[in-house]
Amino acid sequence: CRARHLLPDPIWKGIIMSGLSTLRTKILGAFILALGIVLLGGGIGVHGLYRALDAYRSEVARLDTAQVEVLQIQNHFKIQVQEWKNVLLRGKASEQLERYWKGFEQEETNVTTQAAALQTRLSAGKARDSLDRFIAAHAQLGKSYRAGLTAFKASGAEATAGDLAVKGIDRLPTQMLDQTVEEISRQAKQARDSAEDEASSSLLTTLIAITLALGGGLIMFATLIQRDIVRPTGALVAELRHLMDGKL
Repeated sequence: CRARHLLPDPIWKGIIMSGLSTLRTKILGAFILALGIVLLGGGIGVHGLYRALDAYRSEVARLDTAQVEVLQIQNHFKIQVQEWKNVLLRGKASEQLERYWKGFEQEETNVTTQAAALQTRLSAGKARDSLDRFIAAHAQLGKSYRAGLTAFKASGAEATAGDLAVKGIDRLPTQMLDQTVEEISRQAKQARDSAEDEASSSLLTTLIAITLALGGGLIMFATLIQRDIVRPTGALVAELRHLMDGKL
């Protein structure tokens, strides 16, 4: 109290208010700096997570769609082969022959159209190579089936004649489609695992960055408090004690 009486009240109040204002400014500055570091670390992690999500939505979705399309091609191809068997089994009647051959040609067109569309969307690689071989084999298969139809008609609608002309020719295209499905499935799994790994890595990076940021912020805050608050306050207390003791 003696020290306060040694200085006029306006000066004393000015010193106190100035000190409080400086203290608030420094604390606020330290807080903003620490918050900025935390946000920066979090932003880096969020960016990595966004990249992983984008890869998952684009690459994985593209491959999953391609896999569904190959399965649809497989289904149409199986129906095409079944329609050929219907031609052999029920083609003695001309109207049945026309019906089932028309169904055969319709499924053949479906396979050709969908395979060509998928071919333009698949990237170069094993899946694309397998699909290319299927398309070539399927085109040759169409010629063989038409030769079989000619033999079938020439024999008086004997199923064995048509069957001998095309026996086993659907095996190679079927294998090509199976290989295409397997390769696309493998690529999809690889892309999915890669996206998940990147997401996990980004999450770990975020946690590490935030932890380091918080630790660094606390250290800077403690240093600031020690350097700009504790030490000056200690010096001020010492000066006040000198004033109280009458040591001007």
